[in-house]
Amino acid sequence: MNRELIEGKIRELRGRARILWGRMTNDEISVLKGKRDELTGRRQQAAARTRWADPVELYGDGDDRAFTNAGRSDDYLGLA
Repeated sequence: MNRELIEGKIRELRGRARILWGRMTNDEISVLKGKRDELTGRRQQAAARTRWADPVELYGDGDDRAFTNAGRSDDYLGLA
């Protein structure tokens, strides 16, 4: 695990704690800030995973059959 992934997880957990605190104290602002922190943490983790991931893991092993007919109108009509 790299540093960005850990920081993202910490931010996500801090957001969850803020959401719970906001619900306990009936403070809507804290709940919204907690949701923002949680989402930011998840996005930070996703960015860290894609930055350090293996390209084969992200894009497949070079089998690009799904992209061979991309943009063709006859494929859209089911004629291809």
